[in-house]
Amino acid sequence: MIKLIVGIQWGDEGKGRASHYESKNAKIVVRATGGNNAGHTVVANGKKYKMHLLPSAIIRQNTNCIIAPGVVVDPEVLISEIEEMEKEGITITKDRFHISQRAHIILPHHKKLDALYEKLKAKKIGTTKRGIGPCYSEKCNRTGIRMFDLCELSNLKKKIEESLLVANTMFKQYEEPTINPEEEYKLCEKYAKKLEPYICDTRIYFNTSRRKKRKYYCRRSTSIILRLRPWRLSICYIFKL
Repeated sequence: MIKLIVGIQWGDEGKGRASHYESKNAKIVVRATGGNNAGHTVVANGKKYKMHLLPSAIIRQNTNCIIAPGVVVDPEVLISEIEEMEKEGITITKDRFHISQRAHIILPHHKKLDALYEKLKAKKIGTTKRGIGPCYSEKCNRTGIRMFDLCELSNLKKKIEESLLVANTMFKQYEEPTINPEEEYKLCEKYAKKLEPYICDTRIYFNTSRRKKRKYYCRRSTSIILRLRPWRLSICYIFKL
């Protein structure tokens, strides 16, 4: 059985809380899209848990959680959440938490670009300036940094330099401080040490689980679902991990 939890407004509908409630009978919960621009709070067992990237079902020890390729991940935020969960006694192991190797990561230049774009707009959109929009833009342009790049540091420095070409050109044009590629590379080295155990090809994990007929719960933003026809195609796309 598959259950989808879909937001039909502009966010803040309580999807995280709903997915946590529904996940009590699920073996796998998938975070399919989005970033850490918003969060969700879950109260369970007399404790309050705050999350921005981790699926809310992570506090259920018998539930496997996946961050899918459609999510843009701020490694610093994710590492902080994992550490906070462990302080609360929630053990997060590579056996039950998986990050898609194809998920893109948010770096400092994405946040700076986010702030610059907002500054240049005549009509402000109220961005959270957490780099989510620019990271998705690089994903579309095929110039972004992905999770598997953290596992292949020998090629990472060159990719960061290519990714910064456009960003630093923008910063120079508008007299903003540029970003040294070496600084972002050192950050990625630090992120790799913490996150590499969880990074994997989630398609293999998910397809194996499907053959075992487990139950799944997936959170997804409405916009992509509504653009896909028929509904069956939406289901296939959602679980194309």
